[in-house]
Amino acid sequence: MSEETPQQRRENIRKQEQQRNPGGHMADGFNRARTGGLADAAGESGWKGTLIFILVLIILLLILAVT
Repeated sequence: MSEETPQQRRENIRKQEQQRNPGGHMADGFNRARTGGLADAAGESGWKGTLIFILVLIILLLILAVT
């Protein structure tokens, strides 16, 4: 049996949602284009990339809090 990766699973879920509700998918696409998709960015970068991103955010918050 072939186990699907998390990326393949997310892609399959997106395809199923698009088939069930094409209008809602279009609205989601417009919203993501405006605001960006944090889940997609975190999913593509892996756990190390996500950890680095969180650390950078914390450091930026500390710098802004001190100034």
